[in-house]
Amino acid sequence: MRIEKLSPHVGAEVKDVDIGSKLSAPTVEGIHQALVDHGMLLFRGQVLEPQSLIDFSAHFGELKPHVQKKFHVPGFPLVVFNTNVDENGNFDEGAARRGVHETTKMNWHSDQSYDQVPSRATIVCPIELPSRGGDTLFKNTYQAYDSMPEDLKRRALGKRGVFGYVTGQGHAANVARSHLTSDAADNPEVTHPLVRTNAVTKRKCVYVNGICCSGVVGLEPAQANELIDDILEWVDRPEFIYRHQWILGDVIMWDNRGGVFHTGKLDYPLNERRRMYRTTVGSGPGDFCDD
Repeated sequence: MRIEKLSPHVGAEVKDVDIGSKLSAPTVEGIHQALVDHGMLLFRGQVLEPQSLIDFSAHFGELKPHVQKKFHVPGFPLVVFNTNVDENGNFDEGAARRGVHETTKMNWHSDQSYDQVPSRATIVCPIELPSRGGDTLFKNTYQAYDSMPEDLKRRALGKRGVFGYVTGQGHAANVARSHLTSDAADNPEVTHPLVRTNAVTKRKCVYVNGICCSGVVGLEPAQANELIDDILEWVDRPEFIYRHQWILGDVIMWDNRGGVFHTGKLDYPLNERRRMYRTTVGSGPGDFCDD
């Protein structure tokens, strides 16, 4: 197994591993350590169907079903579609905008931040891609925090955000919220630090995002929105990014414990299909601390 950086900031490609086969314990540990070190991992030239994606994902923890059941892959409730079309093959704006937007500011996020205990990792592989566009961007949020102006750090540290499933105030969240099924809409709100300490690396990173955070504990709405907006404005700077152009055979795994954000771009021909399989690895002991 060889690991090569994709950018100076975030991401690495893992080479010479067939992830569709049963992996040895040292290989699994090496992949997990690479995920901690780089935040996002790319595996090229892989062919994974739903069951083989489940089998690979299960090396890293117990899988977690997605709250929005309408996207579950039939026969495989632990796999969901990331898709821009409905069951009839028609463009579905609500589905297409799940974590995806024309701009990036309100869409930088880590998955399952709306849960009391978020997930460890997300794993995605494409099955249909548009002729152009539809890239996924990743950002190092350790570096975003480290480079943050001191006055903004002081305003953010110690504050807790109110998180819920697409409860943010941005356009993408509003569109997604209008398409929620009742089970997803009833997901309870939780709180998380705006700046989180990654329990594994012990480093501080930006954790608040514009999709799921609707307020800040102890602040009036106007003050909360101003603080969230200032943090997101800083996060959205062009530094510390890796932009991935998908090809069939790619599998990408990213860490949700803090240190990396991702977002998609709604910049592809909307009459073309963009569909992916996705699994979520649930958290385990030691994955999260509450500060």
